[in-house]
Amino acid sequence: MRKANLYQVGVTEDGMKVYAGVYNFYSECGLPLDILLNLAIEQKWVICWTSFYLEAEAAGMKHDRIIAKIEEAILDSYGELYRNTVICRLRKVYNK
Repeated sequence: MRKANLYQVGVTEDGMKVYAGVYNFYSECGLPLDILLNLAIEQKWVICWTSFYLEAEAAGMKHDRIIAKIEEAILDSYGELYRNTVICRLRKVYNK
């Protein structure tokens, strides 16, 4: 079994670290996604949603299920505006 790791892939304009590996960490460690999102909020970092999408897709998850999982978790942790922004961008990028 390989070890799932979060790793920094960038920094936002306002200085927050951007992390990838979140889907793999979530799926392999069994930590609920909403807990990971709340941790990100508390620690002042953000999730690379493109990486999350690609990791989930590579694990065999279909587009609609990925979007549903992200929508629910983001809405609970960040609210409707952030959720709508992330989902809209993912749909544009993946044209689905």
